[in-house]
Amino acid sequence: MFLVLDVWIEWLIRVLVRCYRKMLARGWERREARVASARPAIGHTAGSEMAEIHYWYKVADERVSACNRKPFLSSGSMREYLSQFSAKTTVWVRVSPADSSRSVLFDSDNAIRRCTW
Repeated sequence: MFLVLDVWIEWLIRVLVRCYRKMLARGWERREARVASARPAIGHTAGSEMAEIHYWYKVADERVSACNRKPFLSSGSMREYLSQFSAKTTVWVRVSPADSSRSVLFDSDNAIRRCTW
């Protein structure tokens, strides 16, 4: 019972952190980015699954790399989410005007199917 509860708590905390970051980034500038890779998080040992989308974008002719991490409760949902991204795919990200190395990938900016569980 406690192991299942731990997984749910961990997932909920990760979802809340993502929501907070998205709330902060809502007014940030949208920029085009390229996906470098999409894969399950390597070395992730906690109960919930974690998808990683690695991407890059340009700021003043300089390439900036970033990673979007999204938690899932099931590996099936995570794989479905990851299947929507392939290397060199164009996505939109929100970039901080104060610090161009900070960015957030919104699923809603990219017509990504919602795979939340």
